[in-house]
Amino acid sequence: MNMSDRTYRLSIGNPDSEDESEEIVIEPPFAIEFRIVRNCNPAANIGFFRLYNTESSKRNQISKDRFKPDQWRRITFSAGFGDVCPLIFQGNISEATTHREEADIVTEIRAYEGAYDMVNSHTSGVCGDSTMSSLIEMLAADLKKTQGTPIIGNFDDVLERRNTALFGNTWDLLMEYTGGRCFIDNGRLLVLNDNEAIEGDVPSITEDMGIQYDSLKHAEDMIEVDLLFEPRLIVGQEVGVETLVPPEPGNERYMIQEIVHNATLSQTEGAQWLTKVTLQRKRADLEIIQGGGY
Repeated sequence: MNMSDRTYRLSIGNPDSEDESEEIVIEPPFAIEFRIVRNCNPAANIGFFRLYNTESSKRNQISKDRFKPDQWRRITFSAGFGDVCPLIFQGNISEATTHREEADIVTEIRAYEGAYDMVNSHTSGVCGDSTMSSLIEMLAADLKKTQGTPIIGNFDDVLERRNTALFGNTWDLLMEYTGGRCFIDNGRLLVLNDNEAIEGDVPSITEDMGIQYDSLKHAEDMIEVDLLFEPRLIVGQEVGVETLVPPEPGNERYMIQEIVHNATLSQTEGAQWLTKVTLQRKRADLEIIQGGGY
């Protein structure tokens, strides 16, 4: 990747159209700041964006007040370098406001990924199969704003009884039956056991990723470190850490637990794009679940 060729694409559903494919698009040369938090916890991912001096027509369309929590306003964000510009956030706008800062007109957007389904989804039915994986698939179908096939680990436990009745908030039911081992990232549901991870496009953290060694923190089962912006990493993936800690045979397998992207792109600001990753050490028998690299 050419680190100097920074780019992004922010797209938002057009509230003036009933066609969900119609979008408001913001791209360079408009300046942008963003902070994105993605993690493997059963809570919503967070996206915060500051747009500078966009057209007034787009600012008006983007606007949304916080008192409409049930209004769906899809937002997707890709960022990277040159042709490498993967999707790193997609969710729902919670609030979008505009104000003036000296000579600039700034639009601030707060968005959450997964929160809409976590709050608004509902399940009412009977799981006729006897396996936990079938029950999870049934619940996943009621998360209307998630996309793609869910990534589900080895949940082959047999339910106490066939024809399990399910009624209530879908996310609460998923939390109950999976023991909280569920999360939504990049629009897809993932349900992984403690000894499972997915495969990513970046297998290891290496020197050429711009490791900020002065930020390195580690504890018994955790490593936290800043890198130069790396949009290809995904939460839940296994990653090699040989450049960060000495190898410990049998204990060196790690999974990305959290990713925090912080960046500014403008023609005047020279701030670095940074990615903070939090890694969790896993058991030596860590199993890789197919369907990663989403």
